Formats: sequence, C-alpha cells, structure tokens
Amino acid sequence: MKESMKKTRPVRWGLLLAALMLGVLQASALHGSDHYPFNTRLTVNATGNGTVYMNYNALNQDNSGQATSSTKVFPATITSSTNSTSITLNATPASGFRFLRWTNDNTGEVVSSTSTSPTTSLTYNTSASGVSARRVTDAWFIITLLWHNEYSPAQTFGFTAHFKENGSVIAKVQDGQESVGSAVIREEHFDVGDEVHLVASNINMSEMNGWSFDHWEVDGVNISDKPEITVTVTDEVVTYVAVFSQANTENYCFLRNKATGRYLKLVKKANYTSNGDAQNPVGSFNGAFEMCDEATAISDPGCVFTVSGTSDGGMLKNAWITSQSTTVGHFSTATVTTKSLNIKPMNDGTYSISFIHTESRVDIDVYFRDNNGTPDLSPINDARTEWEIRVLNSANIDKWYFGAAPNQLLKRGDKYYTTLYTTFPYRVLDGKAYYINHESLMAFGEGDDVSYKVKCFEIESGIVPPNTPVILECDGYTAAENKLQPLPVQSDMWALEGSLMRGNIEIVDGAKAGDGNIYVLSVGKNTGLGFYKLKAGTKIPDNKCYAVLSDEAQAKISSVSYVFDDEEPEGEATSLDEVVTLPEDLTGLPIYDLQGRRVSNPQHGVYIVNGKKFVIK
Repeated sequence: MKESMKKTRPVRWGLLLAALMLGVLQASALHGSDHYPFNTRLTVNATGNGTVYMNYNALNQDNSGQATSSTKVFPATITSSTNSTSITLNATPASGFRFLRWTNDNTGEVVSSTSTSPTTSLTYNTSASGVSARRVTDAWFIITLLWHNEYSPAQTFGFTAHFKENGSVIAKVQDGQESVGSAVIREEHFDVGDEVHLVASNINMSEMNGWSFDHWEVDGVNISDKPEITVTVTDEVVTYVAVFSQANTENYCFLRNKATGRYLKLVKKANYTSNGDAQNPVGSFNGAFEMCDEATAISDPGCVFTVSGTSDGGMLKNAWITSQSTTVGHFSTATVTTKSLNIKPMNDGTYSISFIHTESRVDIDVYFRDNNGTPDLSPINDARTEWEIRVLNSANIDKWYFGAAPNQLLKRGDKYYTTLYTTFPYRVLDGKAYYINHESLMAFGEGDDVSYKVKCFEIESGIVPPNTPVILECDGYTAAENKLQPLPVQSDMWALEGSLMRGNIEIVDGAKAGDGNIYVLSVGKNTGLGFYKLKAGTKIPDNKCYAVLSDEAQAKISSVSYVFDDEEPEGEATSLDEVVTLPEDLTGLPIYDLQGRRVSNPQHGVYIVNGKKFVIK
C-alpha cells in the first residue's frame, strides 16, 4: 500500500509542475491584457421555410449571423465577461409560410409563440452551473482554475424557429401600420375546409392615441368590422388584411382595478391633497373618486372616461383622464410640483397610473390605487395600482359596453323608460331616444273638454348629441339589453334646440332638488308613467333629466298625457299637482303586489315599493 502511494506521488507533483509552467507561460503572454479562454457556442435552426438570425450584446462576437432553413446551421461563438448575455432571435417566414414559435433545443421549452412577435429577446446564462467566464490576467489565477476545476467549459446552446406552410390563409396588418396593430392566426391547421380564427389587436398603446381596429379586408373589400373573425380555408390563397384607423377623438373607456375588480368613478371636482397617514402615506384625491361594482359602472356615465396623452417609448405621458367634462391630470400643492399623469403598460395587459410627487425636493413616483374601495395614491406599486383600460368601441361591444338601466317601475306596456343626460354623444343601439321641445305641448278637444298632451319626438338617427336630455325607450331594464355606443364629438353634433327638458350632473351643474316647479319622469298613484312634481328637497340623481314648469303654467294646465310619436293618449292624464319621490331613488328595492307577494317583473297594475303605491299602465 505504501509502495503504491509512493508511485503516484511523482505523477501528482508532475501535474502540478506542468500547470505551474503553463501558468508562467500564459502570464508572460497575457500580462496586461484580458483573455476569455472558455467561450459559449450558440446555434439557430429552422424548420419549414424561412430566414432566422440572431443578435447579441457580448463583449466580442464572431458574427451576427444569418442563415436560411436550407442550411439549418447557425454557429455563433460568444465571448463574454459576464454570466448572462442578451440574445435577440428573429424569424422571417418565406412567402406562403408563417412563423409558429421558437423552441430551446436543450430543454424543448417553447420560448415564443404565435401570440407574440417572431422577434424574441431573452437573457441566457452563458456559464456552466453559474460559474463565471472569468477573464485571465494572472498566471496564478490559471493555476487556481486548473487545481480547483472551477473554469467554465465551452457549451453549445441551440434554438429552433418553427415555420408552417400557410395553406390558403394569410393574415397581415395593412402596410405601414405594423407599429399600430397586429394580425395573427390562432390555429396551426390549414387543410381545405378547416375553420381558422384571425385576431387583430392594438399594440404599443396605439389605442390611447386614437388608433383603433377598423375592419378586415380582402383584395381591398371590407369583409368584417369585428377584430376576431372565423374564416374557412379554400384551395385558393387568400390574404386577410387588418386595417386600423386614427381620428382625433375621445377614447371612451372604463378603468377597472386589477386586484379588486372595482370600477373608477369621478364624483366631484377636487385637488390632490397631501394628508399622509398609515393607510394613505402620500395623500388622497380628497374624495374626487369613488369605486363601484360592475353592475353600477356599466350604466353610470360617471364611470365613462376618456384617456389622452403623448406616447413616449410605450408610455403615455402628459396624460389626462376625463369624465363628466371634468379632467384630472395635473396636481399642485405645497409639496407637489405641477406634474402630469403617466400611464404605463404592464406585462399582463394592465396599466399603472402614476405621477411624480415632490417631497423634500426629491421626486418620487406615486401610484393611483384602489385602497379598499377608496381611491388614493401610494409609493408602492402592486396589483392594486394596476388598471385595465376597457376601451368602449364597436370592436369591443360584445364584451365591454355602456348601457341604460331603467327602474323596473318606469314601465308602460312591455317597454321600460328612463331619462339620460351625458356630456358625450352616443348612438342608441337598442331601443329609441325621444326629446321634448316647444312643439311637444298640444291641446286637443273643444270647449270645456280641452285636454293637453305632450308628444315625445323620436331622434330618428339614433345619435344623441352631447349635453342633450332625452327619454330612452328600452326593451328591458338591464344595461346589457340597452347598449349605448359613446361616440367622438363631431363639429355637426349640436344639442337639440328648444328642449323643454334639462339635465343634471352635480359635478358640472351643481345639485338640483325638488322646489315646487321641477317635474321628473315617474309613475303616479293612479295614472302611471309621466312627469310628476318632485317632492321638495328630493335630490335629482346625476345624469337624469327634469322639466321646469312655472306657477303660471301649472295654473293654466292641470293635467297632461304623454305620448310617443303618433300614438293616442292612453288612460288618465297625469296630474300636475301629484307629488312623487323620484323612482330612481328606489332602484334595487323589492317590489310587491297588493297581496304582499314579491314581483320580479311587474306588469300592469298597482305595486308597493318602500311603503308607497305606484301604478304601471
């Protein structure tokens, strides 16, 4: 045993001596310079037909490379002083082919898919087991590496771009609009007769600057205004082009908090205040905002915002959010420099809303958040500061919409009615819109039998101008049944002249309440739907309409009937002397018939709500 150990000892010392000599030689050659002896080799391959290439930001690089699928070899030697190297992979399909995905040859992992761009950036570890590719400037360093075996050996990493023949379906964005939107095919099956789904969507926050999907076209012919369409594969090559359009218009949207699911509502004009406490370390908006649930938001104009600003590197700067003709964007107090909002996209499709808060002469970012139902500002950026911007346009109408939600008591026959007053124009997609003007009051009959009716005129275009009080006739009492499409303001949109109705928005016009001359749409004790005198002191809700009748008019006319278009008056006329409580105040309260049974869909008859009788004709 001892003799065997003695025989191996000269060999070990011989290896050490050889390493020492090698170190001395390399030290002489490399003194005063940097050298990276252990490189990383990367290859990029392609399946199908297309071009692939790769760029990287290493200290040295042998080539940036380009290869086609026919070569299927893409060697690139990266010499790096760090563990990680940023690599950008690019894939360009040949004519008649499309990009599917990038995969990692070492792990089989998919690193990019059809839902993203064929250009994929990733940071890759170019060392072995996390050991740095150390530079060599000293012979003793070489000896240490050899003795401890801690050097980074050469490695090979591979990536493959997968292409597939298009068959007869190609999806693309209109030439020149590649920075605005995207057009992708969801499926990978392209046999004749297959159905494939095409999806067009905005990119780079272009929707915030007025760009929106307009239509799909084939050979210049508009085939659909929906961003998601299903087409059938034929034996001919068909190119579907997604076309986007831009207008200097408002971008109507809901702002929904990612963490809580609640919606933002602007309720009053208020400035930012800096009253810090444990719950709100940087301050609040002084009650300017509220949060509400979805059922409330989708029928509340105070939750409909416009977002505008200047796009800068994927962020919207100098941004403003506006609702009810009131804008929140700049803030100024003793500790807050006048700054504007920044709206930045997050990785999951949401946005952070922030601005710069100046404290002790130091600028820090503060984020708009939902703090347990109270909107405020926080220096911490978490899920509560991330917001969905749900754009309300024709492309999204099936999933995100704004609509009217009448009180169930405001009913005549099988139709429901409500009043609406908004600062933005809109198109009535379901139902009808009516207005009342100086020609609406009509007398009929002779002698002592003279009666009066108020004729409500339909807005035949279905487009209601901004700041126009109207009566909406609806098929149901939920927003989903009575969709309204907010529209950009055009120069030819003028409020209807001679309207006898007025609108109420407290944030704009101040609070309005019953005073003996204000009449509102309601149902009476005996005569059903009509305009009745509002009880003194009862507040008119925001975005509702009312009429004002002078004492002289009330003395001259005791009752009227309300008719829509050319219908004849039905039942008894509405008494101008009957005083009511606005039925919108009763929304959501249970409705009972005279036998005390709860009713979910009241028809003709007398009903009890909150202890009061109401008649539905």
